[in-house]
Amino acid sequence: KIEKKEKTLDNYLDGIGYRCPKEAEYYIKNEFSLEVLLEYQSILQHHLEKPSVESAKKLYDFLASHKSEDGIYFAELEYQRVYEKEFISKIIQCLVGSCLNRENILDVGCQIGFFTNYLAENNPYARFIGIDISEKSLNIARENAKKLNLYNVEYRVANLLNLRDLFEENSFDSVLLIDVLD
Repeated sequence: KIEKKEKTLDNYLDGIGYRCPKEAEYYIKNEFSLEVLLEYQSILQHHLEKPSVESAKKLYDFLASHKSEDGIYFAELEYQRVYEKEFISKIIQCLVGSCLNRENILDVGCQIGFFTNYLAENNPYARFIGIDISEKSLNIARENAKKLNLYNVEYRVANLLNLRDLFEENSFDSVLLIDVLD
């Protein structure tokens, strides 16, 4: 029997080591070498100038390939650097409402599973599938889901443009797209 865990957003953010954007930026600048930061800047700039599936994959693979000495992924810190807690809270409120009484939820472009894992933890009877083009990002998502003992979430490498080939029509009650196609 699955027991519903009432987890507040604050508990979740504390549990994953969330830092405010300024703290995350400071941490990034002090934990990663200048070489890594310059490479990130170059990859990001290329993606912003010529966005494509390939440039997005390269960007997210890069972020998921670098860890601090403390074992914190660059991807997690970059997420925290970009998003204020209040903004995350507003997104979560909207998502929780859209996931209520839903059984099958697809998160397209889930990256490191930040929102997917939170929603799965708070909706134990729903089934979540997160897809992303970066296997390395999905490995972080899987790792975090395992830490949270989540059994109602799975992650697959997939391209948003090929969804019709991957899933039957009407397979999901809700489809989430957060920070996709930036």
